[in-house]
Amino acid sequence: MAPARIDARSPAARGVLAIVLTGVEATDLPPWSGPTGAKLESFEELGRRGTTFLRHRAPSTLDIANIASMLSALPPETHGLGDSASRLPASVVTVLETARASEVRTGFFTAVPTS
Repeated sequence: MAPARIDARSPAARGVLAIVLTGVEATDLPPWSGPTGAKLESFEELGRRGTTFLRHRAPSTLDIANIASMLSALPPETHGLGDSASRLPASVVTVLETARASEVRTGFFTAVPTS
């Protein structure tokens, strides 16, 4: 598959939504699975309207390290999270902090207690 292209005529992004799942194969979800009918209609719509990364790899097998990497743009070797008791050092600036400093509303919702 070709990488996602940004169309210069596309409207400016109004927000960012990152959906992070574990224990689910990409081929089970749109847009990688193809049309699913009404079964996953909202996911299909997000795939059509947003930017979808077609080739991606997690930098770690640990959920907490992957979330820390997504929020900080740092590899696990740099941010140092290696187990569920780890916490990001106060010196690490996250995308959430950067957004708040720019007066952008942020939110983080999770069903994973260690994230």
